[in-house]
Amino acid sequence: MVDNCVAGTATTEVCDNVDNDCNKTRDDDLSRACYRGPEGTDGVGACHGGVQVCRSGSWQACDGEVRPTAEVCDGVDNDCNGAIDEDLSRTCYSGDAKTSGVGLCKPGRQACNSGTWGACEGEVLPVEESCDGRDENCDGRVDDQITRDCYSGPIGTAGVGLCKAGSQTCNRGDWRECQEQVLPSAEICDNLDNDCDGSVDEDLTESCYTGADGIRDVGMCKAG
Repeated sequence: MVDNCVAGTATTEVCDNVDNDCNKTRDDDLSRACYRGPEGTDGVGACHGGVQVCRSGSWQACDGEVRPTAEVCDGVDNDCNGAIDEDLSRTCYSGDAKTSGVGLCKPGRQACNSGTWGACEGEVLPVEESCDGRDENCDGRVDDQITRDCYSGPIGTAGVGLCKAGSQTCNRGDWRECQEQVLPSAEICDNLDNDCDGSVDEDLTESCYTGADGIRDVGMCKAG
């Protein structure tokens, strides 16, 4: 098959569905480089051209080209502007997701560096609750179920004899009154260490008289 070919009229083959070079094949082995991305981005970063082939007089799609895409943290110049991973950051939170934004807890930010997300800067994670009127463990409640031992007696008497510490509960940053503590009291004759000094019934005496009524302090009679 020769399209309009006569002696001496063969020309270079072009993509027009005509046998221009008179070899009995139309558009044979025609291909060309192609790139449809923005000017100046071909060959920059990840971007490069592809190849088009001619078929039935028409140039087909540009096969294999890579055009600019949004930059991602992968160590590649995806947007083909000559910079890698530029201006990439994202929010981050390494605690339980349900605590983020609750109480004192808040997310931080990570920056991308050479294809790797860096440390999460500025995040605030849950910590043990303290009596300060703030929700530090980020469960939505302030100073919840915070108690501590308390004792207002003399130093060294707690846990001695009858004396024992009590407990306090926190109420929005303030410790309530110490409940159920036992403080030292005057020693009495009960086989207990009431004054919490480590001795039982020490130095206890009282006046006594076993004689008949009415003769105490009469004559020689006196109490012991």
